[in-house]
Amino acid sequence: MDRFRKALSQCRHLKTSFFLILAGFHFTPQNRWQSVVWTLYRCLPYSYLYIALISLFSALIFRENSITIIRTTVIVVMMADCFVKHRLLLRYGDEIRKLRNYLESPTFGSGETTFDESVRKRFRRSARVLIIGISSIITVQQILAWVPNEQLSEAFYIHPWVGSIWGENVALAIRIWYISIFSAVWLFKLYGCTVTSIVLMMGLEAEQKVLAHNFKRIQDCLEDLRQSYWDSELARKQYWDRVRDVASGVGEPTTAAYEVIVLAYGKEVYSMCFMVDSMKNAFDSIAGPMLYWCVRFPYSEDHHGTYVEMRTTLQIIAACSRNIVSFGCAGISDISVAVFADMLNICYSVFTFLRDTT
Repeated sequence: MDRFRKALSQCRHLKTSFFLILAGFHFTPQNRWQSVVWTLYRCLPYSYLYIALISLFSALIFRENSITIIRTTVIVVMMADCFVKHRLLLRYGDEIRKLRNYLESPTFGSGETTFDESVRKRFRRSARVLIIGISSIITVQQILAWVPNEQLSEAFYIHPWVGSIWGENVALAIRIWYISIFSAVWLFKLYGCTVTSIVLMMGLEAEQKVLAHNFKRIQDCLEDLRQSYWDSELARKQYWDRVRDVASGVGEPTTAAYEVIVLAYGKEVYSMCFMVDSMKNAFDSIAGPMLYWCVRFPYSEDHHGTYVEMRTTLQIIAACSRNIVSFGCAGISDISVAVFADMLNICYSVFTFLRDTT
């Protein structure tokens, strides 16, 4: 039973890979026979494209009815669309594999294992339902394509001249080959790019939720820090009241000792607040030089791409530095209107500079 569960779990992780293999995207043969089958499967769509082009040109040359021309044209356009999407998958293959590996083996969490597992399990379940649903629809369409009907014969049009030249048996064999696995071959290619994009975006959304929950927990910690501070402040006030009550009865030496303790406690709180303000100043000090260099960075038409990339990077660093969660010495979150207005002023200056240089 454990072996069966392990195999089932592995199949769940391979559903996306299986869908991409059927779409002709990526497969690493382990032996010679797999290599031969994979090569034949990748060459299979070109035979369908060749038949579709012959049918389209035959319909145009022999001036068939408009419905036949439209249907054959739609099939050829659909094939071209599939080849374009397949080309996109191949072009961004390395990025897709890296992103899939990242989603299958996440390297961070929000600190709450239960929440992280719930979000990622929901993503895997949704992706599994999507892939199984699309695969089921393609399978049903392929089964329906095996049922002979008039509309199917008109859609997969083979001109009579093929039978008159090569014989009716050859024309029948071409028609059977044309219809046999057409839906399975082309619909997996048609939906491969879309399904891959949707699954990856769903995975990134899940990881974003985990990251957002992590920042939310940080904010909750800041709220707890604020509450602890106010509790300490209340305790300090009550402590002063007790000191005043005791001072009248104990005398000046004891009162002075208590005051020294209170001053030491106040110095400790002040030191903590000072360190918090120093941290804020350190964060803000990053944004200033970044925006300064963003404005003063020399422009050259020969290095326009590098200029734009560097300027964008500097702006991102400045924005991230100034948008770090801010908190005052009392632990109370605030939004600095002056800093925000200064940021708008700098953005306007950068925009004016770029407009003048272009």
